[in-house]
Amino acid sequence: HEVAHVALGIPADHAAPSWSYARRSPGEIACDIFAAELLLPYKLFKPRVDAADMGFAAVGELADEFEASLISTGSRYATFSRELCAFVLSEGGKVRYCARSTSLRTARAWVRPGMDLPADSLSARMRAGAAPTGSEEAEPDQWFEDWDRDGSLYEDARHFGQWDQTVTLLWFDDDDLPPPQI
Repeated sequence: HEVAHVALGIPADHAAPSWSYARRSPGEIACDIFAAELLLPYKLFKPRVDAADMGFAAVGELADEFEASLISTGSRYATFSRELCAFVLSEGGKVRYCARSTSLRTARAWVRPGMDLPADSLSARMRAGAAPTGSEEAEPDQWFEDWDRDGSLYEDARHFGQWDQTVTLLWFDDDDLPPPQI
């Protein structure tokens, strides 16, 4: 991140807390993206994503292997995945960022920034203090805007109370989603 400030000529703006995604300036976000590209390069990271199981255990192992943050790794994991998956960062119970795989973007699955975590989701329960129990089935229409298709969606999540941030990994167990209803 700090190398990016120098390489990109972006002055540091550390007025907002470094842990807060919602209050970060565009320059700080650009430096985070630069750092992710540097630490998790496509050519090295993509084959590891393709070989990994779906879930936060795999994301955590890759974060350790590449010496990157769980948030950066989760975002890149979803972006590079062949699976129908998304990585969601929420802060204060509201979605702030979502990275989606190409196949999920093609399926037009959209997680709206600013939406509340779905009330009965694993992510919301973990934010409320529940211990991690592993992945569980989730309701696609609670996460994806204007969703009217079937499919088995799974959710895995982690909550970081000191920052009131929740990270969520969503994925469909099906290789293909049914087409939208007309």
